Amino acid sequence: MKMQVGCFERFILASFLLCLFLQKSSFAGPPFFTDDPVPVEYTHGEIITTSTFTRDKGGSFGTLPHADINYGLWHELQFHVLTPFVFNHL
Repeated sequence: MKMQVGCFERFILASFLLCLFLQKSSFAGPPFFTDDPVPVEYTHGEIITTSTFTRDKGGSFGTLPHADINYGLWHELQFHVLTPFVFNHL
């Protein structure tokens, strides 16, 4: 029995292969294992906002928009505050 491959299946396969072959790896360099290895410059600051949400058959959970605040207090010294508001609804 011969199976026919539809347009949607070809699209999924092509997308998978494209992502597989066009991926780029990143490396922050030792000793860092994070995506932001450099502290904020002296007297400069940054505010990053984000949120997460997950729903499954057990309920929903995540964080409402929260802020990641960084400020350069001194040369190579950074003040960091993360203010998440977490929820869990079963």
